[in-house]
Amino acid sequence: MLVQRSSFISNTSNSGAGINNSGLVAIDECTFSDNSTTGYDGAGLNNSGTAVATNSTFVANRAFK
Repeated sequence: MLVQRSSFISNTSNSGAGINNSGLVAIDECTFSDNSTTGYDGAGLNNSGTAVATNSTFVANRAFK
């Protein structure tokens, strides 16, 4: 999957509030900000596959447990 020029802001989930990936994801020119999880895993990006991020910003993402 290719994700370009996207924003993931203030999302909430149990895991991977921005993106929850278990395959292949390429992320380009994206912003992940203020996402949160109620578990331990990946507030902005939860990855159990292959992820490549370029020209992207990850800021203030939090996992609460």
